[in-house]
Amino acid sequence: MKPSAINCAADKANVVFVGADNDISSPAGQGADKGPAAVRSCLEGQIEFREHRTGIVAVERLKIGWLDLGDLNGNRDATSLGEAVSKVCAACQLAHDSGQFPFVIGGDHSNAIGAVMAVGQKYDPRQVTVVHIDAHHDLRYDDGDCADPPLGRLAHGCALRHAAEVGFSLVQIGIRSYSREEAEYARQNRRVTAFYWGGEADFRPPTARNILKAVKTELVYLTVDVDGIDPSFMPATGRPVSGGLGWWYAWDLLQAICQEKRLVGADICEVSPRPPDRLTERNAAQLAYNIVTWALLAKKKTVAGSP
Repeated sequence: MKPSAINCAADKANVVFVGADNDISSPAGQGADKGPAAVRSCLEGQIEFREHRTGIVAVERLKIGWLDLGDLNGNRDATSLGEAVSKVCAACQLAHDSGQFPFVIGGDHSNAIGAVMAVGQKYDPRQVTVVHIDAHHDLRYDDGDCADPPLGRLAHGCALRHAAEVGFSLVQIGIRSYSREEAEYARQNRRVTAFYWGGEADFRPPTARNILKAVKTELVYLTVDVDGIDPSFMPATGRPVSGGLGWWYAWDLLQAICQEKRLVGADICEVSPRPPDRLTERNAAQLAYNIVTWALLAKKKTVAGSP
């Protein structure tokens, strides 16, 4: 029988991958709604189940389920987007209430809004830092300057603005494409710490230790837009931007965050499959699996979903 990282029903799991097929707010490169199915396919036999840095085989020690929310696109309008975000929030809230670790697989980055809402219902936002890997700030007030027709404040480009406004601290990593409004908001808001990528001839990425110093809380929610990683490793995404985190740098950083902090949830978004190339979904699946391994089994903190 072919091994799979999905080894039990969602209601029996320690870890619940939530498949959110929503790319309503991604007019620049629709296709992220196909991302969850592609990532799941890779989790079901296209990745390595032994995390080679720790030697841990998570599928032997964790119950991992998949909750498919189905097609969330509806009429691809603002009403459908609001309903999609609400469904993601409800699924994650149920996981939190059941003592499970929710991990959203998107779909565009608006899915992170629902996931973070659920965290805010479980924990005091002032006690949680949202660690955000992305090429973009996603700090727009709304999408009126970049979408026609606009979808409002739940668009993917506003995903992290919501988190800051309700009291979460943000640590943003890999940022290299953003509006003047977003840059000003980040500079003026004491809850936002941004690590900008490139732009200077002598740019050197910060160490994982320096980034961790910016994370002042024990509790962390992790959100990863795959365009935050260099497109040579994650090419199939709606808004790729040259540069970004190197593959092994991303591993080093994510492993450090997962093991040093207490993760309360995570998401990986913006995988837009382009067959026959499967590199992006395979890498996203491997990262998701590794994050679970590092956070729940190689951790230094106790987290929800631990066996």
